[in-house]
Amino acid sequence: DTRHSVKVFMAGEIPLSNGHSLTVGGSMRANSGGPTNALGSHLIYGADEAYLLPRGTGPRLPWQFRIDTNFGYRKQINKDLALSFTMTVFNVANFQQVTAIDQTYTFDDVVPVDGASVSDLARLKTADGALITKNPNYGKPIAFQQPRMFSFGVRLIF
Repeated sequence: DTRHSVKVFMAGEIPLSNGHSLTVGGSMRANSGGPTNALGSHLIYGADEAYLLPRGTGPRLPWQFRIDTNFGYRKQINKDLALSFTMTVFNVANFQQVTAIDQTYTFDDVVPVDGASVSDLARLKTADGALITKNPNYGKPIAFQQPRMFSFGVRLIF
């Protein structure tokens, strides 16, 4: 469930003299964050199989942005042979936004309550009738965007 997605792409080639050319390109992507859940263990089905709140009603993850660029040089050796060198930079601005959080609210076997809200979580009970034990890592980040990366290439075109 990505509600909003914005994508912009560009590319161009700049011809130079004597069979030389430069290539440039780039992209910008922005996506709204996805929904999260509050999960518990189900007596029969196991861990993270019981939705404590209606599915997807937890806090949404933050927007994620990414800018990638590509630079290249190409030399046309003859009409059938060319050599090119490229460099691609992924995540130029080195955005490090959260992409996933720990959605396990409890490891206890629970009985979900129909129509529960966030305020009801503290009063939920286990299948045995005791109050549940909250996972101390619930809601904390477990994954981030990949950091800035470089890719270099050499291509022989024939």
